[in-house]
Amino acid sequence: MALVLLTGIINSILTLQQWPTKLNSPYVALLAFKILLVVGMAGLPLINRYILVPKMRTNRATAIALIRLGTWSELALGAGVLTLVAIIGVLDPR
Repeated sequence: MALVLLTGIINSILTLQQWPTKLNSPYVALLAFKILLVVGMAGLPLINRYILVPKMRTNRATAIALIRLGTWSELALGAGVLTLVAIIGVLDPR
């Protein structure tokens, strides 16, 4: 996951020819939103592993239900990322 984030940052800098800090264009704004979705996708498995899996010892049914919810959430975030990639792909980056 770290490699995906690193290559995304490098690609953004090469495409924009600057650090993408100003949300002054639709391209940069959507790129920032995509980054937030990817960070959420990276965070959900960490929550599953370090919070919900240990919870299975004490409250198995609730933990499994939350893991299912997390899985569906991660799929939704992934669909959002793919949608944003499709939209960003046709926008002018400048």
